[in-house]
Amino acid sequence: MALSTTRYAIFLIAVSFRIFWPAHDTVQAAASLSSYPADPSGHGLGFTRAYVDKLDRLIVFGAASGGPTNDNSIRVFDGKKWEYLWPNDYKNGGAQVRHNHMSFYIPRLNEFWVWGGSHLEGLPGALRSGRFSLNEKKWLPTSTSDSGAFDRIVQ
Repeated sequence: MALSTTRYAIFLIAVSFRIFWPAHDTVQAAASLSSYPADPSGHGLGFTRAYVDKLDRLIVFGAASGGPTNDNSIRVFDGKKWEYLWPNDYKNGGAQVRHNHMSFYIPRLNEFWVWGGSHLEGLPGALRSGRFSLNEKKWLPTSTSDSGAFDRIVQ
């Protein structure tokens, strides 16, 4: 039994769609990814923790690598542009960047929390914990101990 011209055309379209659509998604994703502006810190891709705040912005603390004297800025990305909420300078009163730390975003308080990590022991007076207010764009309590910034919050 032969297929009619119309049915054959529909069959070819359906098969082509199933074969080529996944490639279309890959091409679209690659094209979309390359159209985003680069992180203004100048750091390349690497592992760092990032969160999404209640305004749907990506929150990035510091750089993907380096010791406590490297980039400790806090930046947000809204899908179109980057904004610095805290400038880069390891002596500016903000928590220093570190490896192997713990951090998370607290939506109810609109705060970024960070504590612990490695490579801080080589920097006298390093801030081992801190709470950053995204509303106020400043570090609230910071501490030279892993838990000091949270003493009045976490019991």
